[in-house]
Amino acid sequence: MKFENVELTNVKMTHSNFTNITFINCTFRHVNFSNSSFNNISMVDCDLDEVDFTQSEFDGIQFISSNFAPTLVFGT
Repeated sequence: MKFENVELTNVKMTHSNFTNITFINCTFRHVNFSNSSFNNISMVDCDLDEVDFTQSEFDGIQFISSNFAPTLVFGT
């Protein structure tokens, strides 16, 4: 599945499973992905600002030419 030019703002998608997705030129602001699973995900030319991946699992995620704000959270 592919998403292009999408903006997600103030979204909570906790305890979710994401598989085989490509995001191109997307913006993520104030997004909570905590306790989620990511498999074969690509983020190309994306902006991530205040994104929470706390206690999420990753198996094949790529960030290509993406920008990260200092508030990106990968805590446990």
